[in-house]
Amino acid sequence: MRPSRHVVPAFAAAFLVSGFFAAEASLLREFEEAIALAEAGEASVALSKRRVEITTVVYPVKGEQERKQVRYARWRLLLDGDRRDVYDSQGWPTSRTRVNFAGSVTERWTYPEQHRTYVFEGDRLGAHRAVLTTRRGRS
Repeated sequence: MRPSRHVVPAFAAAFLVSGFFAAEASLLREFEEAIALAEAGEASVALSKRRVEITTVVYPVKGEQERKQVRYARWRLLLDGDRRDVYDSQGWPTSRTRVNFAGSVTERWTYPEQHRTYVFEGDRLGAHRAVLTTRRGRS
C-alpha cells in the first residue's frame, strides 16, 4: 500500500515544524519518529554522519551530540533477528563488544542491572547467561 501524495508532505511538514519549536538543540525526537515511519514502511530514511533524509526532508546534523544520535539511530535501524528481539526487550546494552575474528563476527551485550550477558554470532543469539557480580573490599 503506497501513501497518498498528501500524506508524505504532511509528515515532512510535521517533522519541520516539530524541529523548529523543539526546546532542545537535538534531533532525537525526530529520529524516533523517523525510525517508526521507516519500520512501518511509510517513509524512506537515509542517515549519514552529516545529514538525515526522511523521504523529501533533509535535516543538517550539527555538533557532536547529534552525530552520536545519528549513529545510534542508524545502528537501531540495522538490527535484525535475535539482536532486535533482545534490544526490544532489554533496551540499549550498557556494554557492547564486537569482535571480528577470522571472518566470524561475535558481539557481547552486557546488562549489569539485570545481571545478564548476551553473546551473538552474527544476528543469532549464541549464548545467554547470568553474570555474577561481587563487591570488592567487603568481607
